[in-house]
Order: sequence, then structure tokens, then C-alpha cells
Amino acid sequence: MNSEVSPATEGRRRRLSISWQHVVLAIILLLALFLRLWQIETLPSGLAHDEAYNGLDALTLLEGGTFPIFYEGWELYAEEAHQNLPIRNTQLPPFFEGNYGREPATVYLMAASIWLFGPTLIALRIVPAILGVLAVLGTYLAATALLASSTHSGGVNKPPAESPLFILAPLLAAFTMAILYPAITFSRYGVRAMAFVPLETLTIYCFWRGIQASEKSARQRNGQATFQALALGDFNPRWFFVAGLSLGLGFYTYAAARFLPVLFVVFISYWYWRDRTVLARQWANLGVMILSGFMVALPLFVFLFRHPYYMIQRSRVVANRGEGTHPGQPWLTWLSNIGRVGAGLIIKGDTNLRHNLPGRPFLDPIQAILMVAGLGGIIWRHFQLREIFLIFWLAIMLLPGILSGDAPHFGRLIGIMAPIAILLSLGAVWVADLVYERLVGRSDHVIIVIGSILMILFMFSATIATRDYFQIYAGKPELADAFQLSDWQLGQYASTLPDEAIVYLTPNQQKMATIYYALGGQRDRLRSFHSPQDSLTPAGQPGQESIFLIRPSAESVFDRLTKLFPGGVVDRSAPSFHAFWLTGDGEGLAYTNGSDLSWGGAIALQDWQAESSGDLLKVTLTWQAIVEMARDYTVYVHVLAQDGSLIAQSDRLPDGYPTGDWQPNEVVTDVFEVALPENLQSGRYRLQSGFYYLPTLERLGEPLVLGEIEIP
Repeated sequence: MNSEVSPATEGRRRRLSISWQHVVLAIILLLALFLRLWQIETLPSGLAHDEAYNGLDALTLLEGGTFPIFYEGWELYAEEAHQNLPIRNTQLPPFFEGNYGREPATVYLMAASIWLFGPTLIALRIVPAILGVLAVLGTYLAATALLASSTHSGGVNKPPAESPLFILAPLLAAFTMAILYPAITFSRYGVRAMAFVPLETLTIYCFWRGIQASEKSARQRNGQATFQALALGDFNPRWFFVAGLSLGLGFYTYAAARFLPVLFVVFISYWYWRDRTVLARQWANLGVMILSGFMVALPLFVFLFRHPYYMIQRSRVVANRGEGTHPGQPWLTWLSNIGRVGAGLIIKGDTNLRHNLPGRPFLDPIQAILMVAGLGGIIWRHFQLREIFLIFWLAIMLLPGILSGDAPHFGRLIGIMAPIAILLSLGAVWVADLVYERLVGRSDHVIIVIGSILMILFMFSATIATRDYFQIYAGKPELADAFQLSDWQLGQYASTLPDEAIVYLTPNQQKMATIYYALGGQRDRLRSFHSPQDSLTPAGQPGQESIFLIRPSAESVFDRLTKLFPGGVVDRSAPSFHAFWLTGDGEGLAYTNGSDLSWGGAIALQDWQAESSGDLLKVTLTWQAIVEMARDYTVYVHVLAQDGSLIAQSDRLPDGYPTGDWQPNEVVTDVFEVALPENLQSGRYRLQSGFYYLPTLERLGEPLVLGEIEIP
């Protein structure tokens, strides 16, 4: 083993070594691809709101729409974000403001995916899946650059790069990233978190490759091998320029990326404190990295400067919302979160079903032990410079989780995946090397045996992750609700309905993104209503097919529809909703007191009916919209004496379906209950009705006398 070998033989060995590493890396990448794509269209079942919202923005990009755009009416924070600032419309935004604001990289990638695959579920989820595979490759590259031998202080404890088992470390890091449970979860969930990791690892890789290039230049110039001499490199900006580009692009991926520059500030400060002469010749290279990163991120910086709401207010909300927060005492929240995040790594993890198998720690027991071993090895080697960088990397990327109100939030801990994977690989190599050093017959065969044992250990860890995700997690009955399967099914059903049909949904809901995306972004396709008093029913347009999609919580709507339209067809084939079909040429509403009157030429009175029972008068009004209305009008029903004096009244908006939602020619019927005075004398009374706009009390047309009624 120690005999002389020729340069040709050594070169051949090196080429063979590289070859088998690449084969193993390819196998790991294929494993990662399998774990991220297998059953991705059905696991998780459904499409969560945040995924669908990204898809809607991607569809708008492809359609050439203008931003900002908000797909759901509850997003009132947009008014606060734009107060005192004019809205700047653009087709290529540096930041998407809907859904509380999101970095744009994932949405742009999803737009490209939808262009290739159409507006499908897999078009959204394949983006984080591919990014998850790139994260595995990036972790391998970052490990090869970060753990490269050359920067140790010459102590008695050799760095891991001098171990014959060190060659396994980058591969073990890549394998860990491939099987890490949170990495699998967020690679199969169409949100933006996973987009950060490939750029994070690329930044680390290029930074240390730049340092290596500088060291090589210094070695060639000085012919010395000391750490101080090696660091006095020439100006060699190529790798630092790419590191800056990836650092700047990272800002467009996820909020956790804002912490990555802190890593370099802390590490360079430490390096400067440790030996400022060593760092002196790197300032020009670092300047290139800073400048290129700043220029790439500048459009986003400008946007956040103009709209600090998305930088400050959103962060404040995140830090003060969720379990474990201490309102008004952020420092107390953060201190308690240190323990919560630490426990989340090895004891009890994120409880959000969309992020994790609830309560499962970030690491399985094998991974937790190897992480501790990695830390022990770093201490044993007296904190080599690059290992200190690794510790800083892990600590800094823990901050987004520590500063979150609902810690441990695994999405906000996305940045720790790569440093933990590398730390695990160091732990495995260090433990294996301790065993190797104590064996009498050290040889290449022994290395192969130890390496095989390590792979078996890591494969067992992979089995745990696979079981936890594809069996236990997949079997969770709550998964369908967490990923809004019922909304996805309803939207898919609606997408198959005839284009000319009017489609109603009840009850309405705040979050509609999943349904809208299933409809291919056709937000105007659905007309939502919810009648809390079970009094209002939209009846479509005469001569046009109408279809009602009714949730189980609005089952009473069926009773009203079957009474109004006995010839309607009921479809109960879907488990999460029922459909009621009205054919355009079928039976329409039966009118008792037909009318050709209207209010201001905007709303026509089609029919009215009145029925008294004791001290209660029920008045059924049927209207037809003539024009589209921008205002939500209040309706009033007055009971008048023969001399015109007011006896009783009821004023309210149409029940759960305001006039601003009515479409031209649409028919709507609503039942008003008017409380009559006690001891009201029997006799004939007049009914009067009309519309007014409550904020200004402006009337829509003139009041109409419907007719006379007999009150016994």
C-alpha cells in the first residue's frame, strides 16, 4: 500500500476513483428523483391553497396579465401595503403580492412547467421535485468544496480530508439530502421553500471553489504549503462572481434566503479576527461577490424599499403568530424557540400536516446520532476553519425557525438541510475512521467493508423515511383536508361542465385558489353564494343551463331548489359535494304575481308573493338583473297602511348574494320576513319595495308598490 507508484498509475487510479464516485452519485440522484416523483399526482392527495395560488400567478404570467393581482376578496392587507403609494402595474413582477406576498422564482418556474404540461397538478409539483433533486446535487458539490483538504492548522488531529474514507463524505451528504424526510416533504409540496436550497448550496460551492482557486494560484507563485501562504491568492473573480449571482438569485426564492448573507458576514469577520493578513488578498474577490449579488437582487430590494409592508409587517406577523408566542415580548418568544427548534431536530417536530408527519423530528435516530458525532469530530479536530464555516452555516440558517412564532416550522428551517447533511457525513466518516485506525490490517478491502457498512446504515435510515412518508403519512385520513382534496375534486368536476352552463357554488368560502386553479384559472366561471337565513336562491338565466354545486353544509339548498324546480336533476356521485342540474329548456320558476316593473332600469321585478302567519309576514321577491351593477344594494320591504303610513319593514342585503355579483339577465329569488306589530288590525295593506345604497342612502330608482295584501 505504501510502495511507489508511477504518475501514470496514479492518474489512472484517480480517473477510476472519479468514475465510481460519479456512478454512485448518479444512483443517489435517481433515488432522489424516485422519492420525489413517485405518486406525486396523488400523494399528497388534493392541492393545497398555497400551491394553487402559485399556480394561479403562473397562469396569469402565461396569459400576459398585469400584477399586482389578488384572487381572493379577503386579502384586504393589499390596501395597507399600497397606502400612500401608487400601484405600479407590471407583467413581470419581482415580487408577487397576493397571498401575503411571495418571492417569485418558484412561480416563474411553474409558469414554464405549465407551458410544457398544461395547468395540471403535476405541473406545479414537478417544480419543487426537480429542485429537490438539484438540492441533492448541490449538497454534494458544496461538500466537495467545503471539505477539501488544505486549510488546517497542522495540529496533531488530522482533518477528515486526510482520511482514506473521506472520499465517501460528499456522497454520504448527498445521500442524506436525498432521504431526509423534510427534504422529501417539501420536494413534493408546491410552495417556494425548496427553491432556496439549490442556490444556497451553489453559493457555498462557488465561494469555496473561489478560495481554492486563489490558494492554488498562491501555491504556484510561492511554492509554499502553509495556510497563510496559500490564502494570499491572486485576484481570481470567476467563482466569486458566480457565488454572488447565486446569492442574489436566492433572494427571489424564499424569505429564509435573506439570512444567507449573514453567514458570510459572520464568517469573514471571524476569519479577519483569526488572521487578517490571511484574508487581506481576498477583499477584491469578495467585493466581486458582493457587487454581483447586489446587482442581481436590486429589483427586489427596490420593490421591498417601496413596499416595506412585505419586509417588515409580514415578518412581524410571522414572528408573533402561532403556538409558543409571547405577544409583545419577541425576545421571550425567540428564547423559548431555541429550545423548541432544538427539540424539533431530534425529539418533536413540526405539527403542521402539510409540512411534516405531525411530531416527527427533523432527523431520525440514526441521523441524530451521526449529527452529534459530526459535532464531536469537529471539536476533536480543534475546529478547522472550514468546519467552523459549517457550524456558522447551520447556526445562521436556524435563525428563520427561531424567529418564527410557530416554531419549529420546518419550511423556515429549509436552509439547515444541506449543512446538516454535510455534518452527518462528517460524523459518519469520523466514526468510521476511528474504527479503521484501530484495525491491524488496514487495506483497500477494509475501506470497502467499512464503506459498505456505512451505506447499509444510511439505507436503513432511507427505509425509515420511506416508511414514514409513503405509508404512515400517506395513510393519514386528515391529509385530504390539509391539501383541500374536496376543493380540488369540485374544481375538476366544474372544469368538465359545458362552457355555456352557469355554475353556482354554495356555500362560498374565503380561499378559492384550489378551485380556481382546477378550473384553469377561470375565476369568473363560478358564482358563489351562501344564504345564512336559507332564504335566497339564484335561478340562473332563462333558457340557459344552470348547475349548482352544493357542499354538505348547505344541504338545505337542495330543499329550496327541488321546490322551485321539481324537474331538476340531482347528481350525488361526488363524495364532497352534490350537483343539481337545471336544463335550459326545462321548467322555470312559477310566477304568481308576474310584473314588468323595474327599479331604475337596473333590476326588474319578476314576481312577488306574500304569506302571513301570526305576527310574521313572509314576502318572496323574484328579481332579474337588467345590467351589471358595481354596488351592493340594500333591499327594503315596507308594509304600508292605506293612507301610506309605515306599519312594518325589513331592510337587508340579499341574503348571501349581493347585487354586485348579479349578472345581466340573472334571476334571483329571496324571502323576507317582516315582523308585524302586535294587535295589528286585520285588513288590507300595501306592500312597497326598493333598493338603496347604504353608505350614501342613494336610491336605485323609485320605490315600487307591489300590490295589496290581506292580513287577517
